Amino acid sequence: MIIKRYNNISSFWHKKTECGFTLVELIAVLLILSVAGVFIGEYKPSHNANLVGEIEIIKSHLRYIRYLALSNDSKSWKIYFTDNSYIVYEKTSDEPLMLPNEDSAPRFLSPGLTVELSQNGGAEIVDHIIFDKWGSPADHMTYQVKVSDTASGEYRLFRITKNTGFIR
Repeated sequence: MIIKRYNNISSFWHKKTECGFTLVELIAVLLILSVAGVFIGEYKPSHNANLVGEIEIIKSHLRYIRYLALSNDSKSWKIYFTDNSYIVYEKTSDEPLMLPNEDSAPRFLSPGLTVELSQNGGAEIVDHIIFDKWGSPADHMTYQVKVSDTASGEYRLFRITKNTGFIR
């Protein structure tokens, strides 16, 4: 065992060790975090939750209709859009389809919201889309769905791609 000699007895009791943070460093970190917290806390997203929610419901219903078309080779499904509602039919039937988790066959949007279906990048407004047995638009066109909030003028778009029916 090696014994280290100290010239001064005080150096034995007061060895310098570098572990931990100084009070100045801790205060600086707290100051930076509090300034960052003010900016993060002030951030408010500029989206209408009602509008985004309705879009997700419409997308899920369109995916459900695609599923129905894919699961039955002999049936095609069509969906008709009006200003504030949409309704689904089997192509050769006049009996409306009740969508999952809905109370009525026509699905009404929340008050103040409108929906619009178009082709050719929004150039041609149409009122319906038909999904064939492969789950794609029967006329092999890309569709654009626009959901608008009439009060704020805010709107969101999504597309149904030709040949695949992919909803994005």
